[in-house]
Amino acid sequence: MISSSRRPLLAAALALSLASIPFATPAGPRLAEPPAAAGKGLDPFEGDAPDPAFWSHLATARKVTELIGMPVTDRPDHNLGTVADLLMDLTSGRVLCALVLPTGEDGSNGHIPVPATGLYVQAGKVTLVAEQAVLADVPRLSPGVTDPAALGQAAVHAHAYFKLKFVRPDREERVVAWRSSRLLTRKVKTPAGTVLGTVANLVVDLRSGHAYFAVASRDGSGKNVFAIPPAALLVDRQEPAVLLDANEGKISATANSGGFFWTDILDNDWAVAAYQAYGLGGAGAAAATAGGADADGDLQAKIMGAWKSQKIRDADFANVVVMTAGGVVTLQGKVRSEAIRAKLTTYAEVVAGAGKVVDQLKIGR
Repeated sequence: MISSSRRPLLAAALALSLASIPFATPAGPRLAEPPAAAGKGLDPFEGDAPDPAFWSHLATARKVTELIGMPVTDRPDHNLGTVADLLMDLTSGRVLCALVLPTGEDGSNGHIPVPATGLYVQAGKVTLVAEQAVLADVPRLSPGVTDPAALGQAAVHAHAYFKLKFVRPDREERVVAWRSSRLLTRKVKTPAGTVLGTVANLVVDLRSGHAYFAVASRDGSGKNVFAIPPAALLVDRQEPAVLLDANEGKISATANSGGFFWTDILDNDWAVAAYQAYGLGGAGAAAATAGGADADGDLQAKIMGAWKSQKIRDADFANVVVMTAGGVVTLQGKVRSEAIRAKLTTYAEVVAGAGKVVDQLKIGR
C-alpha cells in the first residue's frame, strides 16, 4: 500500500521516468471484466461484414470534449472528482485510462489513472464500477508526464492495480499513449506537409475501451469536418501534428453530409463505410493487399518519396534497405543518429499504416 506521505515522492519520480520505476502491483480491487469485445484486435471486420461486438458500443460513444470535466462517482453515488483527461493508444484504437482529478484538489498532486473499462457513462456522469475507497492507494500520474512510453506504462500499471486484463498483453513493453487533450487542436497533415485540418474532437466509448474516430475540422468550425479511424493517424513527435496519408476521396467519404455529421458518425453502416474508406477491414483491407508484388513495389516507392518530401537528405538513408512483403515494411541498415531513425520510421509508418513497419535499423556509420 502507498501512504499519503509518499505520494508526492511517487509523483516526482513518475515525472522523471515512470517507465524506469520497478512496479510492484498493490493489492488493489478486482473490477468487473469489460465486455468481450474490449479484448479484440484492431480489425473489427469479418470479411465484408462488421463485427457486431465491436460496433455494438458505437451508440453509446461520446465526444471527448463532453467527457473531460464530467463528474465521476462510485456506484453508491459518492462524488469522487472529475475526468481531467484520457490516455489513448491510437495504434490499437483504444481508450486506455481516464485520468481522474479528485474532488477538492487542483491537480498539483497528480491524477488517478483508472482503466476505461472499469467506468461507464450514464445520466451525465462517469461511474466507477467499485466503491470510493478503492482509489485511496492508486499510484498517481504526475501532470508533468507527457512521454508516450511513460504514459503507456502508467496505463499498464493501472490495469494491474485494478486486476483488469490489459487489452494488448503481448505488447505491454511497447505500449505508447497520448493524453487526449494533447491531441485536440493538432494539425492533421499529409506526409508531404499539406495541412488537411485540425483535430476538433475524438469519439470514444469508455466501457468497451474503443476509440472510434478522430474528427478533424477543415476550417476551424464545427461544420466542415471529417472523420478518421484512429489507426489511420500517426502522431509526429517532431512537431505538434498528426499525420494522415489520405487523398480527397477518403476525406469526402467521411465528411459532413447534409449537416447530419454527428448523427451519421454513430450509425453503424456509415461508420463501417468510413473504416473501409481508409482500408481498415472488409473490402477496404482486401483492396489494400491486392496486387501482390506490384503493390509492395509501389509501397516502397511511396516511402522513399515521403522521406524526400520531408527534406530528409538522401545521405541520411543511403545505407537503408526498404523491404516490403504483403504490405509489411522492414527497414534494415545503418543510420547516423536516433533522430534520423525516428524520422525514417515515422514517415514509413505514415505511408504503410500503423503497426506495418518493422524497425531493424542500427545506429552507426
